[in-house]
Amino acid sequence: MKIGMPVFLSSTSTTKKKTRPPRLRKNQKNYVAAAAALTPCCCALCLSRTQLGRNAYKSYFASAMATMMQSYEAEVEPVKRALFAEVLREAAAGTAGSGAGGEGSGSGGRGLDVLDLGCGALPNARLLLLGSGGSASPGSAPSSPRSPVAVRSLVGVDSNAFMFRYAQEAAREAGFEVLEPPSGGSNSGGSGSGSGGGSRGSGKDGAPSPSSSTSSSPSAPSSSFPQRPTARFVQASAESPASLSASGIRDESVDVVLCTLLLCSVPDPGQTLAAAAAALRPGGVIAFLEHTLDPEPTHGLMRVTQRVLDPLQQLLADGCHLTRDPVPLFEVGGGGGGGKGARLLRLSKVERFRVEGGGFIAPHVSGIAVKL
Repeated sequence: MKIGMPVFLSSTSTTKKKTRPPRLRKNQKNYVAAAAALTPCCCALCLSRTQLGRNAYKSYFASAMATMMQSYEAEVEPVKRALFAEVLREAAAGTAGSGAGGEGSGSGGRGLDVLDLGCGALPNARLLLLGSGGSASPGSAPSSPRSPVAVRSLVGVDSNAFMFRYAQEAAREAGFEVLEPPSGGSNSGGSGSGSGGGSRGSGKDGAPSPSSSTSSSPSAPSSSFPQRPTARFVQASAESPASLSASGIRDESVDVVLCTLLLCSVPDPGQTLAAAAAALRPGGVIAFLEHTLDPEPTHGLMRVTQRVLDPLQQLLADGCHLTRDPVPLFEVGGGGGGGKGARLLRLSKVERFRVEGGGFIAPHVSGIAVKL
């Protein structure tokens, strides 16, 4: 028995291997492969395919922009601060005929109306009031009536309504009065008009509704502007003049448009620039600040790396490109259509710089364009 048992076990083992269906292993592999292909993962690509996934991604992206950009904003603050101050002065001078800015800001002028396209978590709010001469300290109202150039109103536009919770907080801390939505939660008003849509109810894609109001129209004539500048938010796309107009942002209704880290991520930068120009009053000014493809011909490795990583950057950073440069669009006048449209803008200033520690987004450009 002791001798026969190993033989029995060995024989049994051999028999099982021979009688097992030979295609069973292959079928099992096919089943596993099919299950893996059908099971959703948690990557950005799969999340973007469902409504719930898109909302989850947008909510995460808004939180990341609000909490993980402090070091970047600290690096670009000196550039932004000087840029905004210069832009406000130019806008006050350029739109003086309509009663904005200049000396009129302190003696019956209405102040400047600002549109922040792609406002995100509104990091520009504090620097905007510093540029206008306001105090911009948390919880305090800026000294607008005594400022040489005063901001009367700010409209923040973003397609991601999850940004607005952070934007409202930033606006209040800077000293803006945030206008709340009218009763019922609908947004029936827009910049400079008594009609038109913005976000309705819970906003697009189930996102929370941004704050807005019809009680204060930035482009409506006024003998004086309020002690505190107002801020409101509109969920809208900045992809074309028509898309802004459909959201209640009228043509020629603002004095200043801010485009900071916007043109890198929109589908058609030319159309977005045309939309910004359409919203400006004659003599109004666009301030832009963007990261770009490295402009130095000697930085070949950097340029190649940016091109290689560009698809991944678009996937992970909400459509952001590493290889764009907005300056050629401004040079052809911002008419949209790849420069084939009417010339709307005059590029008056361009400054290239690098953000220390910026990695693949270190190359930057800022500048000013004036509406003709």
